[in-house]
Amino acid sequence: MTDIHAEATRGNARDWIETRLMDSGRDPYDWDLDSAARMLYDAAVESHAPYYDYVPCATVERILETTETTYANCDAVRFTKRQGRAWPDGTKWGKTIPASGLAWACVTRWHDLDGGIDGGAGEYLPDETLRSEYETLAARQETEDDDLQPEWKALWDRIRTHAAAMDTERLARWYCELNDPATITGMKPIKTN
Repeated sequence: MTDIHAEATRGNARDWIETRLMDSGRDPYDWDLDSAARMLYDAAVESHAPYYDYVPCATVERILETTETTYANCDAVRFTKRQGRAWPDGTKWGKTIPASGLAWACVTRWHDLDGGIDGGAGEYLPDETLRSEYETLAARQETEDDDLQPEWKALWDRIRTHAAAMDTERLARWYCELNDPATITGMKPIKTN
């Protein structure tokens, strides 16, 4: 554990921030600690503070507010399943999906569900219009002999386009809904670099 009264040096800024977060009951993994450390060091130099404890509390809190990892600025989302439960791809317990790949993960998981659920997976679509289109096509499929493949392909394209436009938090919630939400114990935005 770092001495909380350590001098304000570039080398111990990260440890000081991490200790402060843990002492206040906050999880350091919810912050971009490297950015927070750079900002803290700069604030100490600017305010001529020989120790990080001398940097004004409001400045430290503003640094923490600026560097907290949220769904809007995360690189990935970490999902955790209840112990003993596996993801459909066989991954045990925890799964991290890059934010840039979350829309595709949701769409492909929905597509996998669609083939495996009696009556289809229309109720798992994230939008009422898409659900309605799906139900209409499914009903037509049962009563018509026509080839509806072009309509299904068009719907699939609209689902992908809709998912690509969704924000990360909404995608993460949809991913949970698609993967037996009763077994998921955690969903957290993270910085991977």
